[in-house]
Amino acid sequence: MGTVYHYTSPEAALSIIRDRKLRCTDCEYLNDASELAYCYQLYDQAWVDVQHELGIPEAEINRQITRYANPYVCESAASETLGASISARYYVLCTSTCGDDVVLWENYANASGVPGYALGFDADALASSLEDAAQQSVSDGFSIEVLSGPVCYDQEKQLSSIKSLVRDYFHALHESSSPSAHPIDRVVREEIARSNHWAKVSSFSPFMKSYSFSGEREYRFVLKIAGLGEQMTSEDSHYLDFAGRHEKARYADGDSVRRADCPTACDQDKSAALCFRSGRCGAMTPYIKLDLSSVLDAALVSVRIAPSAERELSVRGMERLLAYSGLKNVSVECSSTRLRF
Repeated sequence: MGTVYHYTSPEAALSIIRDRKLRCTDCEYLNDASELAYCYQLYDQAWVDVQHELGIPEAEINRQITRYANPYVCESAASETLGASISARYYVLCTSTCGDDVVLWENYANASGVPGYALGFDADALASSLEDAAQQSVSDGFSIEVLSGPVCYDQEKQLSSIKSLVRDYFHALHESSSPSAHPIDRVVREEIARSNHWAKVSSFSPFMKSYSFSGEREYRFVLKIAGLGEQMTSEDSHYLDFAGRHEKARYADGDSVRRADCPTACDQDKSAALCFRSGRCGAMTPYIKLDLSSVLDAALVSVRIAPSAERELSVRGMERLLAYSGLKNVSVECSSTRLRF
C-alpha cells in the first residue's frame, strides 16, 4: 500500500512517539455525524431495490430494514469461538494517502491553533503491528478484530457492493428453504446465512463515506473490539442481524457482559486500555490506546511538519525527540506549503 499519514496535534504526536501508543477513537464520536449510519441508509435503499428485482410485491417490502439497528455496534468475531452472541464496537485510526494537504492540516493537525504533524506510517507494517497487538489482547480478556483499507466515496460503487451482498443473502435463504431439507437443517442454514451476511456488512460499513469527504482520501484502520470494561447499555448491546431481529450480547452462561470480567480504563499495563477525553464539542469521547512498543520502529517511517514560521526549529526538535525515543530510521521534513498565518 505504501505510506499513509496520520494528521495530529503536537501533543498527540509527542504522546505517540514518547509512549509508543496509538489512539483509536470510537466511531460514534468521530467528526462525521453520519459515520456508519450512512452505510445503513444505503442498505435500506439496496434492500428495496433487490426485492424489486426479485419481484416481491410492494406491500411485502420492508423499506426500513435497519430502523432498529445501532450502526456503531456489531457482532464480535469472538462469538463463534465462545458459542454466544458477543457485541463489539468500532474504534478507528484515521489516516490519509495524502501527506501534505492544507485542509487536513487545518482540520486535524492545527485545530488548536498550533502547527501539528503528519506521522507517516508504512500501511502494511502498521496493519501487521495492530494485528500483533490484537493477538496480545486475548490474554487481557477482550477480543480485537483488525480491518484496514481505503474509504470508498463513490455512491454508485457503494450501492453496487451492498446489492451484491443482499442478492447473495437472498440466494442463501432460498437454498436453505429447500422442501427436501429437514426443518432443523433449514433453520440452521438460515442462521448461518444471516450470520455470514451480517459479518460481511459489518466489515465494509466503516469504509463507506459520503462523497463530500472524498478530499480526505482516507485510509482507515478499524478495530472491532469487545470486552473493554464498559457496561453496555440496553441500546448499545443490541445489533441487527438483518432479519429484523435483535440479539443481546451474552456470555455462554447467559449472563450479560459484566464490567468485572473486562479490563478497565485503569489497566494501563494491558496491551490496550479504554480511556476518555473531552472532544471538540465537549462530549466525553471514548478511545483506546494500543501499545506498539515493540513494533513502532518498523511502522513509523516519516514525520512531516505542518506549515510553520519556525520550520528549522521544529525539524531539529523532532529529530532530537525521535533520537531520544530510539526511532532511528524516521525521516523528518516540512510541508511544502508556505503560509504566512
